[in-house]
Amino acid sequence: MNRIQESDPARADELRQLQQNDPPAFEAEIRKIARERFRERFRDGGPNDRMPGFRPDVQPPGQGGRGTAIMDRIREKENEILAFVKENDPNGAKELEELKTKNPPLYMQKMFVIARRYHEYQKIKDENPELAKTYLADSKLKQQRDGLVRQIRSCNDENQKSLLTAQLKDVVSQRFDLLLKRKQLKYEDLLNKLKNLQAEVEKSKSELEKFSSQKQHQVDLHVQELLSQAEKFDWD
Repeated sequence: MNRIQESDPARADELRQLQQNDPPAFEAEIRKIARERFRERFRDGGPNDRMPGFRPDVQPPGQGGRGTAIMDRIREKENEILAFVKENDPNGAKELEELKTKNPPLYMQKMFVIARRYHEYQKIKDENPELAKTYLADSKLKQQRDGLVRQIRSCNDENQKSLLTAQLKDVVSQRFDLLLKRKQLKYEDLLNKLKNLQAEVEKSKSELEKFSSQKQHQVDLHVQELLSQAEKFDWD
């Protein structure tokens, strides 16, 4: 808000009023402004040896500058995501590399989307590795599907088209089985979470029943513990 106040006081006043009257809309507007400014930084990028949007007032690594560590982390994460894309979608990785030089703004837009999906995948992988595998497998099947569809549409040989169509049906069948497996894994994951939640509920219920009938005893015990600085019962 301080930067907005400096550059556009009237806009800052509008945002403060929005914050009071409609907090969710205020938060959405702030996020929108942040995204726009972030994109502007990358649209104003310098030479090709810099990451698109590398600010001219931030010196490159090894030459000091307050933003050096931040930019190093951004580059490191960018390279990590690109390596992941290259491993799982070589054609997509090639397209990104071309866009990085020819169209940096579009490159950044695509990287925003890919980065979000990448982090979602990593989160799923940490929680359920088997479920994460289905997303990677499905991505590859969709690439095969799209490639076969393009070939079929441009094919004029009926025999070849029949062969390609048979391959397409096989890929679609594999995707169907994979999606069923994903649903099964999600169901099992939810079931385990429900069991854990039920165990927590039973534990809380047991504690409630136990201590609700021991008020005076627990009060006396806590006073004694306070005086002796020995805490046993959780009073928070």
